[in-house]
Amino acid sequence: MSLPAYLDPLYTAEEMRAADRFAIEECGVDSLALMERAGSGLARAVARVVPSGMVRVVVGGGHNGADGLVAARVLRAQGRGVDVLAVVAPGDLRGDPQTALERLKGASPVRFTPAALVGSAIVVDAMLGTGFEGVPLEPVAGAIAAMNAGSAPIVAADVPSGLNASTGEADGPVVQAALTATNHAPKIGLHVGAGTALAGRIEVVDIGIPPGGPAVATAGLITARARQAASGEAVPTSRAPIVVVSPAQLGHRLGIAEEEVQRRPLQVVRSAAEHTSAVIVLLVARALVAAPGGPIAVSAGPTPAELPTRIDALLETSHDTFAAAAAALAG
Repeated sequence: MSLPAYLDPLYTAEEMRAADRFAIEECGVDSLALMERAGSGLARAVARVVPSGMVRVVVGGGHNGADGLVAARVLRAQGRGVDVLAVVAPGDLRGDPQTALERLKGASPVRFTPAALVGSAIVVDAMLGTGFEGVPLEPVAGAIAAMNAGSAPIVAADVPSGLNASTGEADGPVVQAALTATNHAPKIGLHVGAGTALAGRIEVVDIGIPPGGPAVATAGLITARARQAASGEAVPTSRAPIVVVSPAQLGHRLGIAEEEVQRRPLQVVRSAAEHTSAVIVLLVARALVAAPGGPIAVSAGPTPAELPTRIDALLETSHDTFAAAAAALAG
């Protein structure tokens, strides 16, 4: 099944890699064309946030850095002052990032230093992409700290550097973005855990991946009265029970601290759904709905306090219970 139009599918890092492979290997899309569209979309986002003034683009050595190099070229062509600051040696670039560097017009990248950020009107974070997991190391960690300490707004390419795109975890320093220009589709990590506070406004950049690619996990069907479920009582349904819980309630059920639920909401709610064979609605900043077997949905915005009542009211007239729950999430 596909998600309703008002609740976009959210991609994990692996699902995004699969979408890229589908476009390149099965549809014959040139990887450089994807890169150019991503970088051009990033440049448009920069221009919307701050239309004039000095731009500093901080790039890493992977595809995220390549998108940043394209954005720098596009912005320079539009007359913007742009410095490219690299956290890797430019001579170490290979493949598409190397091509992006060769296409760059004007001044070459220089090694990043905190002093190079002085006078920035806006900063672009193009260091670490969706494949990153763990704790950023130097010099990336120092660059993140310097960028966050400055007053210029930051636009992140795809995901803020240091954030786990699949889980929303931040095990070390993470860029605090004003806006994240994410490629092709939103990533789960932008909407859960630390990502809700670090990603800023999220804009999706169409990079030209054709439709018909690998399916993204969809949400479990919510098929019971939400008001009763909100008490923490499992309500039997034709597909699965449903339980609506706060982090404290879910932590108590699983025997873990509420803080652990807040820190790792995606993993915990998935584990709870598997453990209980129930559909779990977790009332965090952006509500999560997880079904046994892994499907999940995330609220597109802040969770309304009256969410259980909204779902209950919609179920009075709708037999499509997932649509009712998703409509309630959408407001």
